[in-house]
Amino acid sequence: MSVTWILEANDLAKLVLEGDLNKCLIDVRIVGHEKERKLCFFYNSAFLIAEFQRQKENILKRLRELYKTKLDFYKRIDFVFYAIEVKNIQESKARTKEEQEVLERGIEKLENLLKGIQNGKTRT
Repeated sequence: MSVTWILEANDLAKLVLEGDLNKCLIDVRIVGHEKERKLCFFYNSAFLIAEFQRQKENILKRLRELYKTKLDFYKRIDFVFYAIEVKNIQESKARTKEEQEVLERGIEKLENLLKGIQNGKTRT
């Protein structure tokens, strides 16, 4: 996720959230890939998560209105999401099985590349 995405997500969140939902927001970011991207709001309180769920439709409505004002910019930086959700901050720290597998494959490829370099073999 780019710095621009992080800043835009936080700006949007601060503009659409009110009261405790705004003050107690811990993080907001886009999660998922391609057509499954979601703007995810993170809290550390079950009460705030329940309150977000209760206000979800209103939050989504305000997000849509604000998103339209900068639509061209968001498309240019690929800041696109198709839904919103709320999670406990503890969930953000755990990697999904798919993410873990991708990381392990990447590490394996890097290790093989390093072994090849050490043995004097390089790919061109």
